[in-house]
Amino acid sequence: MIDKETKEFRNLGVGKIFTCGSKKLKVSESEWEDCDDCIFNGPFIPCEVLQELGVIPQCNAEERKDKKYIIFEEVEDEIKN
Repeated sequence: MIDKETKEFRNLGVGKIFTCGSKKLKVSESEWEDCDDCIFNGPFIPCEVLQELGVIPQCNAEERKDKKYIIFEEVEDEIKN
């Protein structure tokens, strides 16, 4: 059985920011199943594996409660003056 916190993370809302390793990532909506601008698009571990391990939220609309396609974008820390 999956706990409530895990379910919430798997469906982290658009615009939310989370930490993955040393990077801050933003959940961004994609118009369709297009991974071109996603930080995890490349010759790395498939995102499905990272999702199963609980490292990143779901990105496929079929797996999300909000039925949105998601990509993950790196965000920079804000500069404080």
